[in-house]
Amino acid sequence: LSHNGLALQHVAPEFIMDRELAMTAIRQDTWALQYVPYAFQRDLEFVLCALGQHGGALRYVAQELRQDRDLVIFAVSRHGLALQYASDKLKLDREVVLVSVSQNCLALQFAAPELKRDREVVLVAVRQNGLVLQFAAAEARADLEIVLRAFQQDCGALKFA
Repeated sequence: LSHNGLALQHVAPEFIMDRELAMTAIRQDTWALQYVPYAFQRDLEFVLCALGQHGGALRYVAQELRQDRDLVIFAVSRHGLALQYASDKLKLDREVVLVSVSQNCLALQFAAPELKRDREVVLVAVRQNGLVLQFAAAEARADLEIVLRAFQQDCGALKFA
């Protein structure tokens, strides 16, 4: 497991609850988190180890921890697209979405509809890639400044205005 953390999926059930074995696998490959027992997917030591390597590991974190604002900010600051695995409540949290979209503009597609209308959130996204205008709400796509910024970044963004 110290050479291939994903080999954890082949470990016999009687050994899978071994904390040291599971942590070794996660340290070697963050995606091994998907193969650890649920108890470890809700254990902050395991979760922080995995998220510290790649925020996208939020996908395999226990549901109740996906509602933890600080934990989700930690994840999306490393991998903005991890927003898709956050709770619906946090997809409505402006700061969480801004951190996420600042890290990866494509995360706009996973924001709550209310924030796809938010001028600042959409501007942060289109300044990185004008084509993300397609994920903005109609009100934002009709905003002249937003459309201009998107066009300046990529002239192909006009088709989404």
